[in-house]
Amino acid sequence: MFNVNTMGPIVLSQSLLPPLRKATGRIVIVGSIAGKVGFSLNGPYSISKFTLEGFADVLRRELSPFGIKVCLLEPGGIATPMMDKVEGEAEGVISNLPRDGKRYYESAIRDYMSSIPFTKDYAVTPEQAATKYYMQ
Repeated sequence: MFNVNTMGPIVLSQSLLPPLRKATGRIVIVGSIAGKVGFSLNGPYSISKFTLEGFADVLRRELSPFGIKVCLLEPGGIATPMMDKVEGEAEGVISNLPRDGKRYYESAIRDYMSSIPFTKDYAVTPEQAATKYYMQ
């Protein structure tokens, strides 16, 4: 998760700096609301997105003298197959927990799972999110 969510944008941005300096282009990084607020049971995801917050902030300051703008998009819920995957795998995760893991985390996992239908109700499609950001 860290390689895709964090290192991917960092490596891509660094590799594109030479042509961006010539064109005074713009770097657009897709973060998440989870980069501003850490959610229970989403530690790795939130950490990866918090890291993008810092990266975008530093990059914005470092590239400003070259006329390169850096934007960080932070959408909320987006309806992707990830939500269905989490729902589909929850019982398996719970059943594979060791006894202490069940004692400490089963209730929290079930509470988290009960929030997914609500999240799905308010999630936008990837196309809706892209259109919204494109229009701004």
